[in-house]
Amino acid sequence: MPEEWGVRTRDTGGVFYKPFGGAELLQVFRVSEPGITALEAVRAASEDRGVSPGFEEVRIGAVDNPLGGEAAELVYAYDSEDSAGRRQVAERVFTASDGRLYAVLVAAPEEQWPRHEEILSTAVTHFDPYDSPF
Repeated sequence: MPEEWGVRTRDTGGVFYKPFGGAELLQVFRVSEPGITALEAVRAASEDRGVSPGFEEVRIGAVDNPLGGEAAELVYAYDSEDSAGRRQVAERVFTASDGRLYAVLVAAPEEQWPRHEEILSTAVTHFDPYDSPF
């Protein structure tokens, strides 16, 4: 996590990190649907987010998992009042070392991209389910 980011909440089985006063965020949560694959999870997320104003799916598909196992990623953009314009999101679902699926999602105003792809990659690469709130 960037040093200036703090834990925002630990509700609903996930953790949100956000810089104080910023429009960026990182969310980490366990995928709870039994038997779902990483690709099915990001496809379902795309369908759920498709109702957002100005929704645009940038890309979706399987990606490499530095931890081994399956992984898939959804990148999308939408119109956001919180960001005062377009907001871009990347959500990666991956198999962690405990064999379970987790998701890491980063969101930020479009003009702050691609820094957040680096934040996402770092969070996934260093993810440890045994040292987490799950």
